[in-house]
Amino acid sequence: MESERRVRTLLARNLRLLRFLRGWSQENLAAASGLHRTYISSLERGKCNASLDNVEKLANAFGLAVHELLHPKGASSSFTQHISPEGLTPEDVVPSAFVDSDRKES
Repeated sequence: MESERRVRTLLARNLRLLRFLRGWSQENLAAASGLHRTYISSLERGKCNASLDNVEKLANAFGLAVHELLHPKGASSSFTQHISPEGLTPEDVVPSAFVDSDRKES
């Protein structure tokens, strides 16, 4: 149970980070992935499990491999090295107001 929540939290964090770095809204990610905006919101808040098929759709939307989307080191992983200075965490990059505004959606 604990590891399931860790993976959900990791996916949620990385989705918010990637959206922020791309300047995408949840609607933009929904359009790019073929998933519904409210489902993306639920994933970003860690409220639901994602199927492997949907994780693959999300990774493809960002032009990533699944393992890159689920990388535990966030901003120091391969998907953001070209955008963010090495060593930053998602909390350094994603303003709390951005994260909080997403959490208010449901």
